[in-house]
Amino acid sequence: MSDGISKVRMASTAAALLAVAWLAACSPQFEPTPASNARAAADAGAPMRMQMMPVDALRVVSDPLRNRRWILHPHGVGEVRPDGSTRSVALPGWIRVGDADACAPDLTVTPDGDALVTSNVVPVIWRIDGERLDVSRHELSLDDRPARELGFSGIAYSVRHGRFFAIGSLDGSLWSIDRSLTHARRIRVSPPLAPGCGIAVRAPAQARGIESLCVRTVIDEWTVSVAEDRGTAIAQLGRCAQG
Repeated sequence: MSDGISKVRMASTAAALLAVAWLAACSPQFEPTPASNARAAADAGAPMRMQMMPVDALRVVSDPLRNRRWILHPHGVGEVRPDGSTRSVALPGWIRVGDADACAPDLTVTPDGDALVTSNVVPVIWRIDGERLDVSRHELSLDDRPARELGFSGIAYSVRHGRFFAIGSLDGSLWSIDRSLTHARRIRVSPPLAPGCGIAVRAPAQARGIESLCVRTVIDEWTVSVAEDRGTAIAQLGRCAQG
């Protein structure tokens, strides 16, 4: 594996010990995972509670509008229905690097109820149709090709911008992705961020009328405000403020 991965090996391993309470107000998508899976909880950034979940879960996300839950694990995705039944979904061609190299790939739900899965080592997104469970693979066209591998360990949808935002798992770069999952534009963040582990959108009501991003890196948390043109952003160190 390249230097881009090896440079974050120690930091990403340490991330498993951090953020046992990645603010619920900042990340309403993230579903808590059990104490038996501390790494998944750190990656999801959610407080842990005694609720049995698969021990190999990488990410867990709830879709309260449709009363179901999605679980990302090393071999694909599981959809948990209201009656407790589970349907399994394979992700053709999906690749990832392990916990020692980067934080886990991410899982999110679109406004239409589809599930999106990232890779933490390539700029590709897998979309799972929320009804038929058909899987489509979307290789992103990048406006700025990075010098090292690019994958995403966090992705979230912004209603205000009508786009997805994603955080790089190996270099902490921030990207704006169109809803069709075809093009990704790099956002210049000041100051630059460390390799990412999670991202969430805070609604305007939570951010005093201004939508912002909560970004968790391998070492800290940031509140990130994106400019209207989505070309630049300002990051402020510290846990995302509530209220």
